[in-house]
Amino acid sequence: IKMDAIAPELRQLLLAKDGGDLRRQSYNLGAAIRPFREGHLFDNFLLVGVPPTTFTQEKQEIFQPQILYQYSGEGPDVENPEQVAQFCFPRGVKVSQVQRTQSMSGTNQILFGSLSQMEDSEGSYTILFTSHTYLLYGIIVVNTCLVGIPPSFTKLEAPPPNRNRYDLVAPLCWCFISKFPFFQLHFEVLYSLVARERLYSLEASFELLEGKQVKTGEISPRNHEVLRMLKHFYDVAVPNKGEELKFQLPGELRQFNFSCPPGDEDKLIAMWCLGCTLKLLSLDTIIALLNAILMEKQVVIICDNLGVLSSIVLSFIPLIRPLVWQGPFIPVLPAALNEYLLAPVPYVIGVPSVDDMTMKELKHCVILDVLKDKLTAPSAFIPKNPHWGYLKKLVASAHGGMYGKNGTETLKHPNKSSRDELDKTMQFVDALTVFHRELMEEIAIHIASMTKKPMIDFENENEVQQLINAVAGGNTGAKAFYKEFFQTQIFHSYHDKLMRFVVEKRQISNIQDLIKKEESINQKWQAEMTRAKEKQSASAPQPIKTLPRTSSFGGFLSRSPKGGLFNWYLSLV
Repeated sequence: IKMDAIAPELRQLLLAKDGGDLRRQSYNLGAAIRPFREGHLFDNFLLVGVPPTTFTQEKQEIFQPQILYQYSGEGPDVENPEQVAQFCFPRGVKVSQVQRTQSMSGTNQILFGSLSQMEDSEGSYTILFTSHTYLLYGIIVVNTCLVGIPPSFTKLEAPPPNRNRYDLVAPLCWCFISKFPFFQLHFEVLYSLVARERLYSLEASFELLEGKQVKTGEISPRNHEVLRMLKHFYDVAVPNKGEELKFQLPGELRQFNFSCPPGDEDKLIAMWCLGCTLKLLSLDTIIALLNAILMEKQVVIICDNLGVLSSIVLSFIPLIRPLVWQGPFIPVLPAALNEYLLAPVPYVIGVPSVDDMTMKELKHCVILDVLKDKLTAPSAFIPKNPHWGYLKKLVASAHGGMYGKNGTETLKHPNKSSRDELDKTMQFVDALTVFHRELMEEIAIHIASMTKKPMIDFENENEVQQLINAVAGGNTGAKAFYKEFFQTQIFHSYHDKLMRFVVEKRQISNIQDLIKKEESINQKWQAEMTRAKEKQSASAPQPIKTLPRTSSFGGFLSRSPKGGLFNWYLSLV
């Protein structure tokens, strides 16, 4: 079925009440792993926070975030700005006060303190957005600022001078939205943008401390260094697989280097996110969670550390490859949208926290508490993958070299890995890819032996049961697993590849039959020749004149390139 033919029905489904437009992610997740390498390194740049003048009108601690500024280059502005702002600040914007002392130590810490806190897991994290065409990655850096000093390249109005004993402090989110998971590159550029803006903030701080209202928007956008850096980065060409990217931003001495590895984008996701998962979660937890995902259960992952939470949820994209999750997949769900946890569809959702009332309604879900490494299964039985033991042996070595290492450091910097850790990470994900491919190939082999059709009818209960019996044998647990697995959207989304596997297995089976037939003919021919020689030797010692073989199989074997059909078959397998 062509996607164009079902797009209108899909759009109606995505807007259905149950599940809401979160279902749009199932339409895009597979395509996001293999996007076209075209366009720009980012689609949108956003500043998200609370307008400075808001704080003079409302007295509260938590505010709803808003998009304060966006740069979209040649493209359109971001869709659904209110929802995007919520995802950038899933717990809302918390405003705090810093007391003005004689030494001004608290205020000076905000103005002159190290920017390294941005690089920890609470200051740097990733999220996902959906558009009509792509799944988009949100790369977020949060910097704490004085409310009285708006970003200098915006036209935001500064609040009136604050003459009390406190300065208001609030976080500001700097966000790239991109169709490419070039996380390391995007974070490094964001850190440079924040550092450059800080120079302007330091100049404005003198006006603020003197009790004057800070002036903004006085520098021409063409001459403002932050905007020049943004435009330059927007114009950098997107690298192809295996290419190395080198460039400098205006006013920067350092050179940015980025190597784009070959393979799908899931390799980039694994390199950035999977190390955190392997260090914090036991092997039993990871495999049990993978099993629940393959069975398309509702999976809730809880962690109040946003960087750790987003990394662990995203890591399950490469962990189920070459299969692709088909339902809502949300690394960080804003607290205001927790009602989506009650949607009657399979999902994988990360949340910073869940209140007791909501938790009672999630008894049907598989729930992972990351910091406790504790997995809570629902009361309903979840069939276990029959090859669970084999999988554990396959990945035990790679996981054992990672689990429990640098626990505190991992929580603070979940995406930092040594070269050895990266190697073990890729060993782990490659082993799982092979495992899932073998799982599907085993099914294809049994389909090929059952029927001459390209594929069995999965709506025909008799054919499905026949396949279950063939794959599972007499294993009752395996039968339960395959029965449920064959009903999932994950399995059916793999239908075309599975059908190709079936055709290939059937071709190889036919070739094997052909070879056996050829070997049988050869044996008969050799036996006849032996008898003829014996007969000639007994009657008259005349030399035997043999004719060339005319068997169609033998003729093909002798005349075919690369040494005949048998060698051609070997080259296939």
